[in-house]
Amino acid sequence: MYGNEIVNDAPDSAVKGNTLEVVSCDLKDAFDRAMSALTSNLEKYASTAECFMYPAHGVLAFKDPRFTRLGGLITQVTYDK
Repeated sequence: MYGNEIVNDAPDSAVKGNTLEVVSCDLKDAFDRAMSALTSNLEKYASTAECFMYPAHGVLAFKDPRFTRLGGLITQVTYDK
């Protein structure tokens, strides 16, 4: 040994276990950051959204919007002459 070498006296299983813990911790941190950013973006979008704009606005009249049990948006549509 010349003083510049790094010696790892830990058994291979300890190194692998430690690596898995580090990767697991890094993945959890990355997931937490991504979910935090997603939540922040959704909150910002929801707070600035004024209303839902139906397609063909001004040509079609949309009345009585409702949600189905599965979450679909339905409404009465009439042609606006």
